[in-house]
Amino acid sequence: MWRSLHSLVGLAAALLVVALALTGAVLATKPLYDRMQAVPTTQGLSAADALRMIAEGQPRVAPELLKRSATGQWKLTFSRGGKRAERAIDLETGRFSRIVREPEAYAFMRRLHRSFTLGDSGRIIPAIGGVAMLILCISGLTLLLRRIGGWRALFAPMKGQGADGLHALAGRLAVLPLFVMASTAVWMSGVTFDLVPVGDGLPPAYPESLEKLTPVDPWELHGLQQVPLAEVQEIVYPIAEDWFDVWAIRTRDGYMFFDQFTGDLLSEDRLSLSERAYDLVWFLHTADGSVLWSAVLFAAALTIPFFAVTGAIVWWRRKRQTGGRIRANASVAQAEVVILVGSETGTTWGFGRALHAAFVAAGRKARLAPMNSLRPAYPRAELLICLAATYGDGEAPESARRFLDRLKGFDGRLRHVTLAFGDRSFPGYCAYAHRVDEALTARLGPALMPLTEIDKQSVQTFEAWCRALSDALDLPLDVHYVPRKPKTRRLTLQKKAEFGRAIGAITTVLRFEGRIPRHRPGDLVAIYPPEGGAARLYSLGSDSRRDGFLEICVRLQEGGLVSPWLCGLSEGDTIEVRILPNERFHMPPAGPVVMIGAGTGIAPFAGMIRQNAPGARPVDLFWGGRDPVDDALYGEEIACWTGEGRLQLFEPAWSRIDLAAYVQDRVRQRRAHLAERLSAGATIMVCGGAAMARAVRDEFDILAAELGTSVSELKRHDRYREDVY
Repeated sequence: MWRSLHSLVGLAAALLVVALALTGAVLATKPLYDRMQAVPTTQGLSAADALRMIAEGQPRVAPELLKRSATGQWKLTFSRGGKRAERAIDLETGRFSRIVREPEAYAFMRRLHRSFTLGDSGRIIPAIGGVAMLILCISGLTLLLRRIGGWRALFAPMKGQGADGLHALAGRLAVLPLFVMASTAVWMSGVTFDLVPVGDGLPPAYPESLEKLTPVDPWELHGLQQVPLAEVQEIVYPIAEDWFDVWAIRTRDGYMFFDQFTGDLLSEDRLSLSERAYDLVWFLHTADGSVLWSAVLFAAALTIPFFAVTGAIVWWRRKRQTGGRIRANASVAQAEVVILVGSETGTTWGFGRALHAAFVAAGRKARLAPMNSLRPAYPRAELLICLAATYGDGEAPESARRFLDRLKGFDGRLRHVTLAFGDRSFPGYCAYAHRVDEALTARLGPALMPLTEIDKQSVQTFEAWCRALSDALDLPLDVHYVPRKPKTRRLTLQKKAEFGRAIGAITTVLRFEGRIPRHRPGDLVAIYPPEGGAARLYSLGSDSRRDGFLEICVRLQEGGLVSPWLCGLSEGDTIEVRILPNERFHMPPAGPVVMIGAGTGIAPFAGMIRQNAPGARPVDLFWGGRDPVDDALYGEEIACWTGEGRLQLFEPAWSRIDLAAYVQDRVRQRRAHLAERLSAGATIMVCGGAAMARAVRDEFDILAAELGTSVSELKRHDRYREDVY
């Protein structure tokens, strides 16, 4: 609902809101312009001082009203020779000065912003824009909180990339000023159309002087001497012929009335609550007199065109991924295989379409639909497949929010399987898919296959799952999922080091040169095979800025498509690559770091240790390999890093020696050391296969519980990071 509302309003009102934002951004520079006009200061003066300077500097005029303008300049209304006039006046000298006039550009922009130059009849247009912007702020904030996992994660590091990630990041930074801008715009429109009251509409209640006494110079009146001029907005002179008239001074809080003979404060007419509210709303919307707040409004207004562009890109990509006709999509009555997709951003639909096409090619009648569309029964269905993404901190995605409720009314017995999509950087990784799998099992019985988790839209994991599904069904499924190929860069192999050939488990460290794309250790590189097909992702063990090369570790997978090709490259051969930023697995900026990996999972850690200044901070490496003779990746470099103080502790675990051990065994053996590291605020980083990561996580669950915390809590504070494949 919220995403649909956000998209609908954003698309419908984009041009209007952008126009209001751009004109508002221009008007937000007005306080700065006013400040630059070098209006004389009146700091330290009282109202009485101002009246004395006027009397001394202009003895031939009869003053009536002294008023501060929006620029901060004082203007005096007076009569002389029977004629009334208004002049700017310098209250430090009492001399008339040049009136600082507003540039016509500001006047035009104000008319455009308030009514699109259509006068009163055009006031409804910005009112509609204000309401649209307020809806966008509320719906956008709701979506943002769902994405990041609630209010407590509002200031945690943002995850995501591309237009969607930038849209969310900018939203978090600008949501407060944008909400202020939108809500104050709606309030002021309500005032314009008499929907919001501002006071009672009555003039201030003037008292009278108590008795006629000998006239006194106003600067001698003690009441006026106690009123700081900085708080004054206007001073109304008493009528000279009327002894009962009074001095009236207007401040931001209301009117103050003083006896013209004694200077006593006779009464105060305070602004009503609605008038005070309007003054506050006016200030928040215009930044009148505040350069700092005007800068905030200016920056926030400029984010709106950015939101319009990135929002349109996100909407178009989602529409392209989820929209369009699905070929040979079986009806509810005819479907033998039902594939339901739960997705927030639409990316999961590409996997669903590929799976649907494979079933159709295998001669099965398959139906592809959103999880929200689950029907009470499918008469001919034999298999239900749920491709369920998880949004934010374990929530259901937009197209699956009603699925669990609909499942309660499902009538039928059929086999089922769930495939989970998520991002391990979120504490609620794949949590919704697990709830779906449990609910399906409770309703329909045991699943055909155990739930499989896919991290970061991994094509490799999806293809492996499809092969397992094909075996479980005894049905040949030829699944082809190839994401759209983006712009790539071609690099040349500079250096190659091979390990593990003697033990039949080849791992190759490849270093490439050329026009290296910007990256850091822990980022991912997508490598495209020469024959086409989906790219394979590898963790990067280099820093483009400091190293000047790109380095990866590749384990040879017999029968694979990409790894045999990469391991078979010769120096001088080229590859096509694209960098996928992976900020959630960058080395933290400060504090101890414990790195845990196995096999090729050492790659990002090698790059991080290489960049760690000697003795800068404690870094430990727990790593699992096969054999210390043939499989010691980065062996020489690790010895050097330890000697230089870049690496404080190295704990290897070898699985193919007499005293075989795995990396989780080393974690268990060094529990006391790791407890000290956690107590000192260390960040745990795990990179490698899913089974290894799960075993290490189990060990840290036990250790964290002893320290009064948990791995989930460490993840919430970004102190337990995983890059698992």
